[in-house]
Amino acid sequence: MDTKKAPEGAERRDKDTNYSTTYRVLQIFLSGQKCTAHGLNIAVGFNDARKAISLLRAKGYPIIDKRLIDMRKVYYLPDNWEAIMESATKCKQLDLFGNGD
Repeated sequence: MDTKKAPEGAERRDKDTNYSTTYRVLQIFLSGQKCTAHGLNIAVGFNDARKAISLLRAKGYPIIDKRLIDMRKVYYLPDNWEAIMESATKCKQLDLFGNGD
């Protein structure tokens, strides 16, 4: 059985696609919209909005999710998201355990 090697740069294209999708999801949130994962998938033309949300949360964006009565989740950035990110950055910079003195 012959196995073909993936074309050079195939992994990079996948990473670029993830970046592009994540960026488009971020732009939707920055515009103030509240969306379900399904709505984001339709808007972005991708099938894994929850992965993009997870990546954005890992970067420090305080994306909130609220469960609706029909069990779907609505995702959005709070109005004061910039202040939240700034304070989180300051907390990471603090030496919470001291330097042993």
